[in-house]
Amino acid sequence: VVAPYDSKPCFHRTATFSTYVHRDERGGGVGSALRTFMIDIARRRGFHALVNRVWADNEPSIALAKRFGFRQVGHMPELVEIDGEFIDCLFFELLLDRP
Repeated sequence: VVAPYDSKPCFHRTATFSTYVHRDERGGGVGSALRTFMIDIARRRGFHALVNRVWADNEPSIALAKRFGFRQVGHMPELVEIDGEFIDCLFFELLLDRP
């Protein structure tokens, strides 16, 4: 789902999205197809920037973000807790109205 990044008016042209691919389906192009779809939707809805959060230990998602032209713009240590372990979160951004 492509959604507004924040409800504050200054973020009205910034969107975020998240996708989750079942372990059994990873590596088959599903993530790339979803990312292509999300970028297209964000562009058609007139967003300027698209933000993607990725857990720092998720190397395949980091590689996918970079392959689609996202650049890392932030790193927040121990932002989330999963199964009792704190994990860093990386922020990636794609500017949509640039070539």
